[in-house]
Amino acid sequence: MTTAQSVSQSLVEELPALTPTPDYAIDLLATIVDGSDDAIISKTLDGIITSWNAGAERLFGYTAQEAVGQHISLIIPLSLRAEEAAIVERVHRGERIEHFDTVRVDKDGKTHDISLTISPLRDSAGNIIGASKIARDITERKEIEQERLELSGRLIKAQEEERRRLARELHDDFSQRLALEAVALQTILDAIGNSQPNVSERLREVLKGVRELGSDLHSLSHDLHSSKLEILGLAQSVSSLCREFSRQHKMQIDFDEAALPEPIPSETALCLFRVVQEGIQNANKHGRASRVEVRLTGCPTGITLRLSDNGVGFDLSQDYASDGIGILSMKERARMLYGTFEIRSEPMKGTQITLNIPVRRPTRQPDKPNIERYVKHG
Repeated sequence: MTTAQSVSQSLVEELPALTPTPDYAIDLLATIVDGSDDAIISKTLDGIITSWNAGAERLFGYTAQEAVGQHISLIIPLSLRAEEAAIVERVHRGERIEHFDTVRVDKDGKTHDISLTISPLRDSAGNIIGASKIARDITERKEIEQERLELSGRLIKAQEEERRRLARELHDDFSQRLALEAVALQTILDAIGNSQPNVSERLREVLKGVRELGSDLHSLSHDLHSSKLEILGLAQSVSSLCREFSRQHKMQIDFDEAALPEPIPSETALCLFRVVQEGIQNANKHGRASRVEVRLTGCPTGITLRLSDNGVGFDLSQDYASDGIGILSMKERARMLYGTFEIRSEPMKGTQITLNIPVRRPTRQPDKPNIERYVKHG
């Protein structure tokens, strides 16, 4: 027998001794579970806690002796008990639930933002007999997100106040002064009459330019802050915006609205108006679109805005990292109102924006803070 054959035979003989016994494997798994920083809990389908690791003790404050045998509602706030019923129903169907953000309460009554991963537990016959839960404390992450959300809100509010101030100055000061200059030029033109044809012609050109400049200032003032939004409401203001933009830029814009709730909170109306404004500007400037469709739809839970164009579109996988200020502004406006923002696009197939804003602000942050989604067509 060669040396290599001898070594191989030796390994084969020793292999049974190297294979972990079932008891050793179970002990090893228990050690891993107990050493985890995350809370790892198992329970029956009736919600009775059957295991509770050291991570759960640290997070919720109950010892294993206190928790095992209790109902899982021990750590679920009263307002979220229905949530647990929905989770049990999904576990019954054999579903695995990953990264479900929710809130739980500890022994002292303090709430914690946590991320849950839930898996069905099966017996040797494959029957589902319970569930295992891994809970990770994300309170600190949520607090950072909330601070960022509040900062975004303050920045957008400051931006709107500055828009309002500039719009007022343009309308009350510069536009009025230009109107007076136009009156003065017209007076001079009337005085000259036809006595100096060349001068009269030049004055008419200057007067035309002054009036066009006045019209542009009026449009700019309106873009910065639309008083129509406060007076006429969201639907009529968006309709007016679409008509004016269509006339100025020779673009077909179809607007439709249905079942919008009344009244619409001012911050919600402003958010939707700004997104429409930014969306049609992007479709014209970057998308080179000839047609835009804008639709506002109300439902019991909120308002949905869909804005689509037939422009050149873009590759989301390449352009995501270089989002322009316009798209970033739309996302932040949606985030500030606990809404969802989605953009779909593909080269030469146009772009579609979907924005959902809830009617009522939730009592806690949404389950998924990363609300913007980028989806490719096809």
